[in-house]
Amino acid sequence: VLEEEEVRQMATELGFEHAEYTRARAAFREQREVLRQLPGGGRQR
Repeated sequence: VLEEEEVRQMATELGFEHAEYTRARAAFREQREVLRQLPGGGRQR
């Protein structure tokens, strides 16, 4: 998904290591699932 690629790029630019990035994504997993359930929340652009 485009948003995931953008978030990964920002994390890289901020100097996050891969482990830090995956921990941050995991910490907000539930919120991300809620957003995906909204109309248009899971579509690609």
